[in-house]
Amino acid sequence: MMAHRLALTLGAVLFLITVSAFASGPGTDRTLHDIGIASPTSNGLGIGGNPVSATGPGMARASIYSLNAAADAPGNYTVTFRESGLVSGTLWSATLDGSTLFATAPHTVQFFPITNGSYPYAIPGIDGYTVSPFIGKIPVDGKNFTQAITFVPIVISTFSVTFVESGLKSGTVWSATLNGTTQFSTSNFISFSIVNGTFAFGIGTVNGYTVSPQYGTVTVNGSATSKYVTFATITFLGLAPAEGYAVLSGLVAFGVVLAIAIVVFLFRRLRRRPRAPKPSPAAATTTPPTTPPPTSPPS
Repeated sequence: MMAHRLALTLGAVLFLITVSAFASGPGTDRTLHDIGIASPTSNGLGIGGNPVSATGPGMARASIYSLNAAADAPGNYTVTFRESGLVSGTLWSATLDGSTLFATAPHTVQFFPITNGSYPYAIPGIDGYTVSPFIGKIPVDGKNFTQAITFVPIVISTFSVTFVESGLKSGTVWSATLNGTTQFSTSNFISFSIVNGTFAFGIGTVNGYTVSPQYGTVTVNGSATSKYVTFATITFLGLAPAEGYAVLSGLVAFGVVLAIAIVVFLFRRLRRRPRAPKPSPAAATTTPPTTPPPTSPPS
């Protein structure tokens, strides 16, 4: 391991940087110096005082272990922002007197050197968290100052929406869709967890049944709610579908047989109707022609 100390002078303030290099393989005798970006303040240079590391192919690894203002600079103090509540590795930041520095949780953000005075600060928000305090002033009066910052995860309240069915046979699979999410069940209820608002719902069709209501909306307003749906068996001729169609088939078959019987009956009746006898040749006689009676002459 090789250690290098670099001196950085800005104005009258001396900063000491200690860089340690670790070889990561054959031929990797060069040191990768990665010290980040310093943000100047009105009182000097501010840099987050947490270790920073970088790696790369064929390079050594360098870590900044310390970056401190010279202790012999009178009237210079450190302002530290210390967070709590963030998930480890979350990037956060603090702004002091117009300069912004970054760190990853659980590391602190430090500004130095800072002279005596009152400095405004702000903590930018992070999605999914509330932060307190997020603005304020830092009083520096002859000593270092640490400001605690608390991040609290935002908990979104959800409530139960339950669809309760009636009319299905036990064990029948049915489904409900709420706000685009579909669930299936063989029991008589389906439950969802959802935030406040008004959401569209739909009930899936089940063979042999009608359902009411099948579509609609449900409103959630700070409490659990239930929606009741009714399944009804589809009937035919006042019977269950299978029985109704069986009866219809029987009626059709009976009608066909009856029609055939009527046709046969009429055909046979026409064949049995008596016909006029034909005269025989022997009985045939010749009728002589008739002569008109004589007429008297006019007188």
